[in-house]
Amino acid sequence: MSGFFGFIHNFADILYTELYAIYQGLLLAKDMGIIVLVCYFDSLRCINIINGPSMIFVCYTVLIQDIKKMIQQGNITVNHTLREENQCADVIAKFGASFNVELIRHDFPSMNLLHFL
Repeated sequence: MSGFFGFIHNFADILYTELYAIYQGLLLAKDMGIIVLVCYFDSLRCINIINGPSMIFVCYTVLIQDIKKMIQQGNITVNHTLREENQCADVIAKFGASFNVELIRHDFPSMNLLHFL
């Protein structure tokens, strides 16, 4: 079981933050050799952007294209879940915001996640 957390410096746009987290999660799965994956995110806006027709989000176009490309290259499904059903992601996001490090990958669940798992 692997995961990641981190802090995005000087960036307050939640859409970018959520898209970046999706991108990093897909990269992690790819690096682990996972080719069949079902992903659940609590951002319906991101799900609609990823699953919908290509639209122009000027500052996020490349990031969105990279996410769509990774999804098309593997057997990956992206689904919506309610925030209340995604407590692990909420814990990790709060944990990452408390650090001053851009991205930390880990190969085991952190102690603050064990209760939810």
